[in-house]
Amino acid sequence: MKKFVAGVLCGALLMVGASVSASKINPVIGQKVDGVMRVIIDGKTVEKDAAIINGVSYLPVRDTTNAINGEIVSVENKVIEISTKGGANVTEDLAEKAKLEDEKYARIAAVENQISKLKSDVLKAQERINITQDQIANGQDLLIAGGDPIPFKESDVYQRFQADIAKEQAEIDRLQGEIAELETELEVLVKGE
Repeated sequence: MKKFVAGVLCGALLMVGASVSASKINPVIGQKVDGVMRVIIDGKTVEKDAAIINGVSYLPVRDTTNAINGEIVSVENKVIEISTKGGANVTEDLAEKAKLEDEKYARIAAVENQISKLKSDVLKAQERINITQDQIANGQDLLIAGGDPIPFKESDVYQRFQADIAKEQAEIDRLQGEIAELETELEVLVKGE
């Protein structure tokens, strides 16, 4: 009977020791799943969700491999080897995509800033036109020393005001053309074409 009890105790110690060392080797074993998340790769939803354990996402290998057009080469000695079809390096592809996305968003921001500045310039030119038009509206006949009064609309000042308005309007038209081109570019960038 003593041998039986000693055998049970040894067995229990071995089981506890094995589970403790397994949890030290792999922190996922025996842990509670905190939640799951849907995984989408290049617009394709992976069939099975990712498990969230201690704030880390764990993806289902086969489904993820299929989503990246890869294949599982081998499953041996606790190692899963995956290869992408055509030998493409997925990490480099993802890094390149991320770089392109960053460049795209930087260009979007630059275009939006240009549009904003040009619209501000249009408002300033329109304000200059309004001021000049107010001056014309308040214009009075000019008195020339020793001569007859000259009607304001026949004076050089009036002609300069009209030239200033035409110049400002041409600038507004040019700026609005630039704005239209940039808004078209922005629309294309946002759509991702």
